Amino acid sequence: MALLEVLGSYEDTVEVGPSDAIARLTEVLKGGEVRPDRLARVSPSEPARVRARLRYLLERAGFADLASTVPEGTKPAKDRDALRVLGLAA
Repeated sequence: MALLEVLGSYEDTVEVGPSDAIARLTEVLKGGEVRPDRLARVSPSEPARVRARLRYLLERAGFADLASTVPEGTKPAKDRDALRVLGLAA
């Protein structure tokens, strides 16, 4: 579940620009390096910022059905802040 750890500590672990990072993380999801279904299944135990980022990446990678199973946070402003780190003006 290293991808979830990256999403949780994004600001400290990602050393490339947002568009490059999103492209690479999306590639990881699509390329079979991780199991998107498992990430979605364990996501309820993750912090809201991780879930927001995971939902976005799953949707971007073509896994909208799995993205819809990732719980949203209770504070939409915090979700927007979590996505802002990815370079998105959510």
